[in-house]
Amino acid sequence: MAVHLSSEWMRNATANASLFHATLFSASASIDILRGSRNNRVTLYHQTCAIRLLNQTLNKDTVELNYAAIGTVVPLIFYNMVALDIDSAVAHQKGLTMMLLSLPTEKRDELGPLLGVIKLALLSFSCIFDVPPAWDCLTFPDVRPHSILRSVIASMTQQSNTGSIFTPTTVDNILDIYAAISQLQAIADHPTLEDVTAADIHQMRHLLKTLDPLRPRKAAQPTSASSPTSTEEKLNVCCSLATSILSRLLRADAPLYEESTLQAELNQLTQRITEIDAAFWIRRAPETLTWLIFTGAATAPTSLDRGRLILYGGTVLTAVDSDKLVLVRQGWVYLGRDVDESQVGDFSSGATGCAIGI
Repeated sequence: MAVHLSSEWMRNATANASLFHATLFSASASIDILRGSRNNRVTLYHQTCAIRLLNQTLNKDTVELNYAAIGTVVPLIFYNMVALDIDSAVAHQKGLTMMLLSLPTEKRDELGPLLGVIKLALLSFSCIFDVPPAWDCLTFPDVRPHSILRSVIASMTQQSNTGSIFTPTTVDNILDIYAAISQLQAIADHPTLEDVTAADIHQMRHLLKTLDPLRPRKAAQPTSASSPTSTEEKLNVCCSLATSILSRLLRADAPLYEESTLQAELNQLTQRITEIDAAFWIRRAPETLTWLIFTGAATAPTSLDRGRLILYGGTVLTAVDSDKLVLVRQGWVYLGRDVDESQVGDFSSGATGCAIGI
């Protein structure tokens, strides 16, 4: 998608005034974010111009919903999400969805990779504000909740021949989490809970007992050890924090299962992720980044917490994912089917009920 944005998007932006101002608004707003400042006059000027010109286009007797008109809305949604201006973001999202649904299928297909950018923006919106997707095509029945973990494991296997960036402890912890989530998925696939066998329940209890959140904390010691220096060390600390978080969520009866502990680990995870250079994520571990940001988002209690992770991850994944959004789709299903920890804990205490959260 990054190639598309630097070529086709820019070609259209130089030929259309509203998309031109939307692009400059995007650039100026990005600088504001990096500086930690509120929108300056330049940012507001380009935002106002983009909205005014777009409204002029939409208010014509004969409306032409082309690449430029639809593309103009995307930065408006994205940066209103960054600002957590939910009212404006919702308004732009509704407008964009109506524009897309009013297009014939063949015209929509002509948008090409821009559709991938749009879907990424809409899924990011749903993640940050914890709402269902506005477009019914953003459901992916062909993707399973454990698919992103399978991608992480496949990446680890490929790297084992060239020098792995993951420690043995990290690999073991991720494999344990994968086994537990896969078993939960198998149980959830039964038509009713009455169809779950005793063997299924026994296996689930056994897997949950292996998920000791204290083990990854001891391995990485994120709260007491000196800060990691190398990129690989930071990556493994991120993985340790994520597996610890998931262990706490999956084992609601585990020691130290407290909101303050989860929040502390989430804060550290967010910090560590953003400390790693984007080029490393792009070249070495895009699958792992996807899993980490959606794990953090599943734990985050507020839109601000989720936004920090999702927007950082989305920016990096734009350079990796195609318009098919393979990794983002896997992350979304993983997040959307996250486990209801209050009921999963029943396996450890002897009850038979479980649920997969929607």
